Amino acid sequence: MKIKRSEKIANQVKEATDLRLKLLSQLRQYKKIDGSEVNSIDRLVQAIELSAEGYKLILKDTPVSEVDRKSSMLSGPFFSSKEYISYWGTMPIIQLDLREISQLAGRDFGDGLFIFYYEPEEEADMQDAFSIPRAEVETQAMTPFGQGEVDDEESGDDADNENEDEELESPYEEEIFRKSSDTVKVIVGYESIGMQSQVSTIEFLFEELPESIKLNIKDDLNLFTKLTKSKDVFHILGSFYPIQYDVNEVAMPCLVHFPQWNATGNAQIFMSSPGHFEYYESYD
Repeated sequence: MKIKRSEKIANQVKEATDLRLKLLSQLRQYKKIDGSEVNSIDRLVQAIELSAEGYKLILKDTPVSEVDRKSSMLSGPFFSSKEYISYWGTMPIIQLDLREISQLAGRDFGDGLFIFYYEPEEEADMQDAFSIPRAEVETQAMTPFGQGEVDDEESGDDADNENEDEELESPYEEEIFRKSSDTVKVIVGYESIGMQSQVSTIEFLFEELPESIKLNIKDDLNLFTKLTKSKDVFHILGSFYPIQYDVNEVAMPCLVHFPQWNATGNAQIFMSSPGHFEYYESYD
């Protein structure tokens, strides 16, 4: 797995990580001293804990005939088998090898494949997101591309569904997701955009603290938020810009951030442990 991290970004990650550890240590000590402030300190600790290094995707346009359908990619053709079918009535968005994500995040997100399909006409839910355990990825017979897919209206094998899928319009404005009948955007590596946090939430929670605590952590927290302001670009891990919800409301690490969603919103996929995902979308 290729990981690209410039010298500037590497320095930012180190400095922000050191500040993160220092702030968390200080806040946990204050929590032990002043039980009356447990709630506000806990919420600030949680918001800082949910900061993380984010990554843009390094993509390679690959001919459909050469795509390894077990690899990380955008828009498909994703892995499918008799048990794990493809849904051509929905938009295939992203497939991620969770071994790579676990390595990038430094925590266990599982080792299988994460697959996300989106239904533009349906309410936000995760009915078309799932993970396939690595053992099943390696042992299940894969269906030929264009066979074994199911759309919203009918089920069964129907090779014509491949053409129907090509006619669907993307529900967001990012050029990188636009489908091609000839090539697939395969994820061949990850480029760090640095440590990210939800600055607006952290700054708000800081103001709720007693003046005695604020005075002692103010300089470190100001530098931390200055360093970790989120970049509103499509990325995995890292953090996200809030519109109608914040990191404390979700209380799960960000897996994927979509900065442009249905023209006026943004959306995220969150994942707290192997097999446990949540999808949120928000609009101004």
